[in-house]
Amino acid sequence: VDPEEIAEELQGIRSPKVAWDKGEQINSIPDAIGTAMRRYLDGEVDKAYPDQATLDETAQQAQETDETEPRGRASRETDGGAASAPPTAEPEPEPGETGDTQSLIDSGESPECPECGDMVQIVEGCRKCPGCGWSRC
Repeated sequence: VDPEEIAEELQGIRSPKVAWDKGEQINSIPDAIGTAMRRYLDGEVDKAYPDQATLDETAQQAQETDETEPRGRASRETDGGAASAPPTAEPEPEPGETGDTQSLIDSGESPECPECGDMVQIVEGCRKCPGCGWSRC
């Protein structure tokens, strides 16, 4: 089976809770696996490891930093291995989806219906389920 096909099938699977990784929204565990596979297949993961140092080197660097710079400022910064991504514009709400619902999703919240488990929408200040009709104001 083609690994690109597997990654494509896994990406986009949603769950009620989302997370963020390197500026990219991860919708579920399968989505995270698909995203990791895509990054690997696209060659994004052979980035060099961040600078590493032994404890002795770190202690020596800290001592040198204390002597030469004001407290709280490091002489060497690392990116922690994170890829930098340009900021993106806010997406427009989809039809039938209000800005309140989109702001919940953007913040990592995706409320689900207690009756049927479908995702609820915020409509006119109330949570409403388009699947079964459940609502709470």
